Amino acid sequence: MICQIHRNYTTGEVERVTTPKGVASTLYNEALKVTKDVEKALNIWATAYTDSFNKKYGDWVEEPNLSQVMEFINIDSKESKLSTTEALSILNTSQLLGVQPEQLYFNLKNTFFNSNNQLVIDADRLRKSGIYTEDEIIDLLQFPSLRAGLIDILSKMKNSFYENTFTSNIDLSDYPLIIKTGEKNKLGKNIIIPPSEVEDYLIKNLKSVEEIDSLDRTDIKDALSTPEAKDYVKSLFYTYQAVPVYTVKSGILDVKLKNDLAVTLLETVTVNEDKISFSEATSFIRGIPQEDWYSRGEEVVSLLKDIEWEAAQIGLDLVGLADSYSFKSKEEVVGFLELIDDFNISTEELTVNEMDILDLASEINEYFDINDSVNSKVIAPNKFKGRDLAVIEGPVDENYVYKVGGFIRLFNDVYERVDPVGDFETVLENVYQAVRANPELLPKEAFSSFGLTKGSIDFKGIYDLANKDLVKASIRSFAGRKISDIPGEISEDLDISKEVALLKVLHGSLETTRPYKDLSIINKSITGNKEYLVSDFVSDFYKQLLTNKVEETELWNNALKYFQINSNGIDVDVSDEVKEQIKLSLLNDQQLYDALVNYSLISKNDNLDFLRETIDTISFDTIESRRDFAVNYPETVKKVDKEYTRLSDNTLILNNSHDEFIKLNDGMYELTNYENGVSVYSKIRAITNPQYFVFDVSSPLYEEVNLEDFKEQSPNITHNKKFNINQAKTVEQGITC
Repeated sequence: MICQIHRNYTTGEVERVTTPKGVASTLYNEALKVTKDVEKALNIWATAYTDSFNKKYGDWVEEPNLSQVMEFINIDSKESKLSTTEALSILNTSQLLGVQPEQLYFNLKNTFFNSNNQLVIDADRLRKSGIYTEDEIIDLLQFPSLRAGLIDILSKMKNSFYENTFTSNIDLSDYPLIIKTGEKNKLGKNIIIPPSEVEDYLIKNLKSVEEIDSLDRTDIKDALSTPEAKDYVKSLFYTYQAVPVYTVKSGILDVKLKNDLAVTLLETVTVNEDKISFSEATSFIRGIPQEDWYSRGEEVVSLLKDIEWEAAQIGLDLVGLADSYSFKSKEEVVGFLELIDDFNISTEELTVNEMDILDLASEINEYFDINDSVNSKVIAPNKFKGRDLAVIEGPVDENYVYKVGGFIRLFNDVYERVDPVGDFETVLENVYQAVRANPELLPKEAFSSFGLTKGSIDFKGIYDLANKDLVKASIRSFAGRKISDIPGEISEDLDISKEVALLKVLHGSLETTRPYKDLSIINKSITGNKEYLVSDFVSDFYKQLLTNKVEETELWNNALKYFQINSNGIDVDVSDEVKEQIKLSLLNDQQLYDALVNYSLISKNDNLDFLRETIDTISFDTIESRRDFAVNYPETVKKVDKEYTRLSDNTLILNNSHDEFIKLNDGMYELTNYENGVSVYSKIRAITNPQYFVFDVSSPLYEEVNLEDFKEQSPNITHNKKFNINQAKTVEQGITC
């Protein structure tokens, strides 16, 4: 082979490469064109002459082509390439030390290998490198597993840099704070919280800046040891705050827990169709004599690891069970396994109920010492800093959350807790007194019936106690008009709805609306089975997630660990940077990615929208699209606030109403006939879901009505429109938003 490489005797540069027959090598010349690097081209050319290549492709006479050799190289070197997790470790460490990855590699090589390329683990060399802290040095000297991991990643780094896997133009962003997780990466370095997650981490784990000095958590305490770090955190507390999270599940307002295993199990537990059993393993472990319990530890741990995997197949997260052997007694381990086995049998026999699931969640939490603390969400409080705020997730009936919890919506899903009054006249009086002190608390439209002077508020008239009744009447009228802006059903006591409307304005509620989606396009975009997506997909996804967790896959570390199952179904709440990481990682599993995209389309949870391109336009070109929109976004539909005649459970009569859809407390109605000022509304029979959109809602059943009987109720009608359910609707006013 050496004779086939012809070099210039003066410069040593390669002039040409030949085949064994002495002709110019096409393989080398093609490789040189692609790589534009002589040494790389030579390595590719030389691969064709290796024993491993010949074993796979046989002895060749005619020189193999470039694609054949590159295919072999890719297959052969797969195991020697850096994983995504390893690559991220290198990048994080490089950023932390302020060097390029290539420089980090050479620094590590010089630290761990002597001039004879022999591995040397020496404390002085480690200290001189400037790479490792004292605690990291102690761990490297003490734990062989860390050293083995280091050798492995150094080898992979060499290959990666040789192949230009890394770019030299990485962003060396400054770390405002270094917070260690307590774990080590393959470089033997402390794993740190990514910069994009530092702010959320601090806000969620600190109640106040003043807590720093008395904090027991060393991860945060060490990070905040300098005045600069404390100043940085103070600025965070000035800008952001962590507030508790609530959900409305099955009509009940309740706090959302960080580790709400009960909710997860309720969403994911299914019948054990694969007949997975833990009985045999449990019996074997139970049969181990007490005196042999610790001497047979390796055997027990192996079995417990198997149970972790098997449990994942039925949607039970028992990761950590194998580790529990070191701090749990035999009786505790066996007792827990028996409990799991009993529950598993119940799912097979279809005898499991909600109480069984709640009991199981409690037992698992107790066994693994999981704290059911209240979940929190970091928000930018804007002008609401210092007020009693909370986040309420999901579709919310604002009248309900006010009555049961005293919550008033401020913006998006952020609410303020106030003292519910429960008496509109009292609220009206309080608002009147507040307005007298500051008339600009309410918009000028609130005083329209009182009278305005040249388009501005008549402050003098409002201050005058003689006008009290007039001013209060104007505010009362304003509250009645604002009812339609409140998502949820009109309270049977209209004063409650008026009370909420006034308090929202008084507390500075920002009139924001949830973003609406084009359901007709979404409906066409879903390629999966809709029924499966809203039923079994969540549990199947959770099983796949747990399997990856048990096996500690890259997919778990880079994407799936951020997902959770809660009252919103599948959920993920992370920073934009992490979302991008998740998406890139999921794209390596196209089937799973496509399934999650389909799920994100049918889910009402906006947290999943990052997985796909968003749709900005909304079209209402058909009655079907308008009906689907109205059913899924009931807050956009006008509430009936005038007299109507009920002919049956299915049919209403209103005079001179042109709204295509209206709603009452018992449901939504669609305009199905109109003639001479008489409007017939038929009830839409649709089963809505708080988690998922419903599509292809059936048209309501139209009952024939003799409209002649109702003409006298509308003597001043001038319209003469007539249509029925079988005709296209041409009503002037569509969905009232």
